[in-house]
Amino acid sequence: MKKLWHIGIIGLLAVIIGCEFHDPVLPSWEVVARLAVAPDPIIIGEKLQVDSLLIVRGNDPDSVLFFSLSGEMDPVELTAEDLSIKPGDINESLHLDTLTIDTLEVLVPPLVNLRTLAPFLENFVGQTVTIPETTLIGPPLLVTAQTFHRVHFLEGTVRLRVLNKLPFAIGPNNSSAGLRVTVINDSLNEQFADLFFPNDILPDQEGVAEEVVHNKTLYSPMRFEYEFPIGQSITTTITNEMLDTTGVQVALELVNIQSDEAEARLKPQHFSRTLKLGYEGDTRLRSATINRGRIALDITNHIDLSTEVQYTIPAIRDASNQPFSDQLQLVANASTHKELVLDGFRIINPDNPGAVIDSLEIQVAVQTTTPDTTILVTGTDSVVVQLVADTLFFGEFAGIIGADTLDIEPFLVEDVADYGGFDGSVQLRDASLRLIIDSGIMIENFLADIVVVGYHKENGVITDSRTLVLNDLAFHGGMVDTIDISGPDFADFLNILPTDLQFSGIVEVSGEASVAVGDRIDIRYLFETPLTVKLVDLAEFTGDEDTLTTEDITPDLQKRLRNNLLEGRLTLTVGNHTPLGGDLRFFITTDMNDPNLYDADFDTSRGFIEVIGLDPAPTDPTTGYVTATRPRTMEFLLSRKEILLLAQPPLRYGFLFRAANTNGFVTLRYSDFVDPQGEIRLKFLVKED
Repeated sequence: MKKLWHIGIIGLLAVIIGCEFHDPVLPSWEVVARLAVAPDPIIIGEKLQVDSLLIVRGNDPDSVLFFSLSGEMDPVELTAEDLSIKPGDINESLHLDTLTIDTLEVLVPPLVNLRTLAPFLENFVGQTVTIPETTLIGPPLLVTAQTFHRVHFLEGTVRLRVLNKLPFAIGPNNSSAGLRVTVINDSLNEQFADLFFPNDILPDQEGVAEEVVHNKTLYSPMRFEYEFPIGQSITTTITNEMLDTTGVQVALELVNIQSDEAEARLKPQHFSRTLKLGYEGDTRLRSATINRGRIALDITNHIDLSTEVQYTIPAIRDASNQPFSDQLQLVANASTHKELVLDGFRIINPDNPGAVIDSLEIQVAVQTTTPDTTILVTGTDSVVVQLVADTLFFGEFAGIIGADTLDIEPFLVEDVADYGGFDGSVQLRDASLRLIIDSGIMIENFLADIVVVGYHKENGVITDSRTLVLNDLAFHGGMVDTIDISGPDFADFLNILPTDLQFSGIVEVSGEASVAVGDRIDIRYLFETPLTVKLVDLAEFTGDEDTLTTEDITPDLQKRLRNNLLEGRLTLTVGNHTPLGGDLRFFITTDMNDPNLYDADFDTSRGFIEVIGLDPAPTDPTTGYVTATRPRTMEFLLSRKEILLLAQPPLRYGFLFRAANTNGFVTLRYSDFVDPQGEIRLKFLVKED
């Protein structure tokens, strides 16, 4: 029994001596760690809404995106220059024409006494005699006028009064038809008037005879030739007193004279004219307030008499509603200049307020003075009135405006939009322009021609431009008009992505108007198009960045990544809910200070990029809307270098959707999206310590 035990021991030792011995091996197993890289989806509408260029109507996220570029033009504001008229000029000679003489001086020669009429009766003084029926003819009477030398009668009345101071009647007899007095121009021995009295003139009674003369000249001195018939014989006692104190008294009156020439000391002559100051064009005033206006008045007196000139413009009124009026004194053959300042005056129709005024009437009244001596005055003598009006500028105007234009002065609106990453990658298909015209100018008819020039500038240099010419845009005064215009030209205009806009043009106006300086037209513009686009260059849509921190990659995980890594894989699952194809790029880096994760300067020594291609999502052929999300999954085997970067948290990561060129036009909605979901799977070996 002991022998067997020893043999067993010896055998066991022999086995032990013949073997190699190793350290003990502990148990181990594989472990997978997962890191989610799943930011929010890239919403196309959010990424394209740059500087309010893209809008969603009605705040409906399923609405089509609209490209919208809006702003205001400089207002078209009325100035005094816009509210103005240019009156014509006046150069008028105001002739005296017909001189109106109510009466010249009464010419009264001395009494023709009986001694002069019947000198033969001197021989019968103290006797009673019978004077038979006869005709008494005395020597002519020579009369010199004190107030005129000559007067040409176009027409006038010559009136002769005969007062019988004889002791017997004078009148017709068998040899004479009646008393007769002839007025003769003595120097020419030319008869001027012949006055006849067919009836008896009794003692101490007066007889009157008249003659209307035409186209005759009366000269001073005048000669009266006369014959006084005695109608019947009379018996009377002759005395010297009778011979000296009885006789015939005559008086010549010259009245109601129309003359074209007189060398006389005339009483004041009055004459007036109404001059019309017209204005150019078809504009017609009803009323207006004059802001600024001048009329140069020059008056020349071509009369050898001092004159007083009064002028009145009934349509131009002051604050008290009194017509503009003034007067000037001019000496003979003199001139004067006057500036009529009309600032602050109103214009109205004086005869029919509210009716249009075809011209401004100027009433000119001239009155001559009475000279100290006789002066030659003729109907061709004149006062010359010259009126030269500056343009009248109005503060307010009511009336009818003829065809006129208001200028839209060229003005440039710079930096109308910041297109950001939208720049240069998109072509728009359809576009429209909405003009919202708020006219505070009350004119009946408006028709605008507007030129819009769009410039695309890069770094201050114009690289492209387009021009829109908008003709015959009709709108109304006193209201807001909306004008919508569309067409391919507008899409072409927007496709250059204008950074600056220049506006210019004219507004044609006409018709009834009631306006004032400062009234204005405000114009807002709105270029708009549904975002039906064609990509002609790479368009990029960036996702929101996120961070993997030490909470995600713990120190223990970092250690295992460095020492126990078996493999690392990145799985990307992307849902494309856009009509755009292209690729999705996953960026991850340890560089926390890089200002732009997605730019071309990405540092690959501190991060890596993975790319997954995307096809467009299916769309409705009628609307162009996306009908379903197109998924795509792709797995990437990470290199050791890339995995070791993960052991250096924090790490920034994000997704960039790069949309490729489209074959045609596609429609984008605000809610279109790209949804990237990523997972990093890290497999490493775990051993039991």
